[in-house]
Amino acid sequence: MATMMVVSKAGSYAVYITRFKEVGLDTLSQLIQKLKNCGCPVNCIVYDPFLPWAVEVAKKFGLVSAAFFTQNCTVDNIYYHVAKGVIKLPPTQVDEEILLPGLSCTIETSDVPSFVSTPESDILVEMLVNQFSNLQKADWILINSFYELEKEDVWEMGIKAKQDEKGIVRREVIEECIKLVMEEEKGNVIRGNAKKWKELARNAMDEGGSSDKNIEEFVSKLMTIS
Repeated sequence: MATMMVVSKAGSYAVYITRFKEVGLDTLSQLIQKLKNCGCPVNCIVYDPFLPWAVEVAKKFGLVSAAFFTQNCTVDNIYYHVAKGVIKLPPTQVDEEILLPGLSCTIETSDVPSFVSTPESDILVEMLVNQFSNLQKADWILINSFYELEKEDVWEMGIKAKQDEKGIVRREVIEECIKLVMEEEKGNVIRGNAKKWKELARNAMDEGGSSDKNIEEFVSKLMTIS
């Protein structure tokens, strides 16, 4: 909501994103220089790829950098193939199915975020694909996931509330989804799967888990260059 208010004041997403980059470049550079002058130099910049200019700041100061993708792998996969031109956004047909490389199942056009159909969709899609514009300059790529989570194409952790022809999810549809989760056998399956993924995530983060080991390895490599 706060972002939308700022965008509204800026006049458009294009103006907002351009200004955000200009201010961000300057502010981040000042912060790095200030910390250096205080005797607390920065050794590495971990940045969200939605802010690809951060890696340019890292290079400017001779720092290493790590791109941290905070969304799940499937979403990152979609954005990557949009950037490569394999997937076209917005979809050309309402009932079009999209075959995503790396997945055994297709996704429907209704699975594509609704913002790509807005008047300013071009600038939003550009922001998404720009995540990969200079990714090769990053020294590491970090993904917010763990291997066990990515073995399944479909997690079966919820029920999709489908939109009507106007793109609105009606009250009756939401009510039906809630009943399915709370009262029907399918709800037991969903809750069981959610508990399973929760336990797997906890195991990955616990001491000796896959995520814990990866973080230790990342920090150890940083220590050798600091």
